[in-house]
Amino acid sequence: MHRILIALSCIIFVIGINGASIELPYLIDEDAIEMAGLMEKCWSLKPAALQQMKPLAYCKVIDKCCLDEHYVQATSRFFPFLKDRNTETRFNELIGTCINSTAHHKADQWCQTFRSEITERWEARANPDVKQFSMVIAKYRRELMQLFNAINSVCNDEEIHAVICLSNKKLMATCAGKILRKVNDDNGYEVYQKIIVQYKTMFIDVHQKLSTMFKSNEI
Repeated sequence: MHRILIALSCIIFVIGINGASIELPYLIDEDAIEMAGLMEKCWSLKPAALQQMKPLAYCKVIDKCCLDEHYVQATSRFFPFLKDRNTETRFNELIGTCINSTAHHKADQWCQTFRSEITERWEARANPDVKQFSMVIAKYRRELMQLFNAINSVCNDEEIHAVICLSNKKLMATCAGKILRKVNDDNGYEVYQKIIVQYKTMFIDVHQKLSTMFKSNEI
């Protein structure tokens, strides 16, 4: 009888481990969707002055002026352009191609004149809303830099464009999932649980503070 109980205990233990291993990918996917949603809520509250400053100003340009294959090319080259300004000439050539492709398109007039809306970096930094925004996120500067480094490390160019420009929720969740799976693979599920709580707490806190300042920007 004692041996039977031991055997049953072992079977239950093994089933429990296998069940956890089967359930874990689903849990990570669910966390990734939630995390991407929180990131989107926070980043959507950024001041207009930041959205009109390079390189963020190009988000709207790509979305409104780049059609079909040009859109695919622009999203894949957006982050390399951010990392290496030596690619700026080629990126601007692509943007020019996008603008030319909008002929007879309802967005053509704006695409032709978008550069007049771009805010210089020094102007954006002096903007009162930008200063408030910077003060809120400064509390989590270290955590946000770690997150950005993780995004740079595991996400592809299209996913990074989606995160920066809030252009594709599915790609944002895919990027978040890659980050969380790496955390789990590198550190184990116990550490993973602590880190996901830290991420969620950070984004909820930032969102609460920003939403009181920039409610009109919220998606």
